[in-house]
Amino acid sequence: GLLGSPPGLARPEPLLLLLALVGFMVLRHTRGVWGAMVGAVPLGVAVFVHVEAGWFLLAAWISLALEGQRRLLPFAVVILLLVGGGYVWLSRVYGPWFNYAAWDAGIQSVQFSMEGALQFMVDHVIGILGVCTVVAALSYAMSTKPWYGKKGIWMCFGIAAVTGELLATQSAHADANAMFATVVAASLLGALSLQRIVSHLSASFDIVEVEGQSALLSILLLQFVVLLASVRTEPWATGAGAALGIGL
Repeated sequence: GLLGSPPGLARPEPLLLLLALVGFMVLRHTRGVWGAMVGAVPLGVAVFVHVEAGWFLLAAWISLALEGQRRLLPFAVVILLLVGGGYVWLSRVYGPWFNYAAWDAGIQSVQFSMEGALQFMVDHVIGILGVCTVVAALSYAMSTKPWYGKKGIWMCFGIAAVTGELLATQSAHADANAMFATVVAASLLGALSLQRIVSHLSASFDIVEVEGQSALLSILLLQFVVLLASVRTEPWATGAGAALGIGL
């Protein structure tokens, strides 16, 4: 959050991420049809919090499709009822203004900016979050597919977060500081991928488990150092330091 915007600034992204994480956790730790229906509820509600929730919906649907066909239809039915019913109700309550805010404003603000996309990928995904990004990419070299099965839902979560914010850079009203989803997704996915890689190496190459855990913590510590160093360069941090008489 410290990389996303000044502390205390109200934004919709934290609530979006809370709902998305709750939905993905339910889908991850349940197997039946009722689990898919319950997990669809927070994801459907998230659509009315931030437009980026659509990418998390798509990622969850793809993950369920890779897992099996049994839970796809119940998940889709609940999403259709929530999103479709909510859209009809809100359009009646707020009238043309809601349709303009939901569709026209976003479409009219679209612009194709290669510079914005490259800056997001280079500065944030490869730069600040480079350790987590590299570790997640290395997990593709494992024999087990990182996007498949129950555990693969988090890879879909990370791809959805990066894709959503990458496309958000193509808006004329894009906020360069709004990178909550990428920070949270990369931190979560990087830590999980690193743990899987260390466990795989320990089982395959007879590495002592304690040494593997030490390497894991060292790599995570390196990522935290990069994150903290990046916070020091944020405009709000330097301004707060100057106001307090502290050199950051």
